[in-house]
Amino acid sequence: EAEIEGDEMVNDVIGELSNMTVGSVKSRLCDRGAPCVLTIPSIVRGQNFEVQPIKPSERRLLGFQCGTDHLAVEFLMKLSK
Repeated sequence: EAEIEGDEMVNDVIGELSNMTVGSVKSRLCDRGAPCVLTIPSIVRGQNFEVQPIKPSERRLLGFQCGTDHLAVEFLMKLSK
C-alpha cells in the first residue's frame, strides 16, 4: 500500500489488466473463427451508476472469486449485421 500513489495509479493498473484480459479473450474468439474488433476497456468506479449499452448488443457477466475477493467482468458485444 505504501507504494500506491493514488487513484490514477490504480486506474492505470486496472486498465492494463483489462487490456491483457480482453486481448486474451479476443485471441481465443478469433482462433475459433469469430473475428471481432474491440474498443478500449472502460474502468468504472463508484456506487449507484448505470451503463446503457448500444442496441442491439449481447451482455455477458462473468464472476470470479479468489479467496474472499470477488471480481465481475461484463462484456457487451455488438452483434454484426
